[in-house]
Amino acid sequence: QPVAFSKRLGLRAWRTLLADLRALGVALEVQLEVATLERLEQALRHDRAILHFLPTVAYEHGLSLEGEFGELSALPVGQLRALLAAHAPRRPSVVFLSARGSEAVGRVFVEAGVPVVVALHGFIPEDALSAFAEALYRALLAGAKPRAAFDSAAAQHTGSAGEFLFLCGESADGPPLPAVGEVRDVTRRQCPCNLPLADDEREA
Repeated sequence: QPVAFSKRLGLRAWRTLLADLRALGVALEVQLEVATLERLEQALRHDRAILHFLPTVAYEHGLSLEGEFGELSALPVGQLRALLAAHAPRRPSVVFLSARGSEAVGRVFVEAGVPVVVALHGFIPEDALSAFAEALYRALLAGAKPRAAFDSAAAQHTGSAGEFLFLCGESADGPPLPAVGEVRDVTRRQCPCNLPLADDEREA
C-alpha cells in the first residue's frame, strides 16, 4: 500500500515484491492499493490477510496514509487502535511496515492480536528491504515459524544503520499456508498519479 511519498519508489518496490512472490510458486491473490483510510478499513474486513506497507517517510505522528488530495495524513496510534478494535475479531495474519520509526504503530497491531508484525528502526536501503521481505515471505509461506523466518531473513541484511524489528512472541503463528500455484494480481488499473481511475475513465 504505497502512500504519497514517491510514486516511482512505491511502484518500483511493488514490482519487486510481486516478482519475488511469483518466484515462490504459491497460490496468492495480491492487490496494490493507495494507503488511504478507506482502503485500510476495507483491508481490515478480510480476516487473516497480509498487509504490506511499501516504503514511505518515517512514521512520526502515526501510520502515514494518503489524504483526499494526495497529501500525507498521519493516522494517530489512538485512532488506529480504535479502528482495529472496531473490526475485531477479524485481523491480519501479517503486517509489514516498511517505514523507519514504525515500532509504535507496529505495537498497536500487536495489541490488536496480529500474530506477526515487522517494523523498522532507522533507515534501510530499498535493496536491503526488498531482499529481507523476499526471504521472510519465502520462509513464512513455506511453513516456518515466524521467529525463525524473521531471524533467517534478518541474517541476510547488512550494510545499514537501521534494523528490522520483530514485535510478536516466539509462539506466534504465521499466515495460512497457500497451495502450490501462481500469484494472481487483481490490482485495479491506476492513473499516473497513483489514484484509482474514475468509473468513466475505466470505461474509456
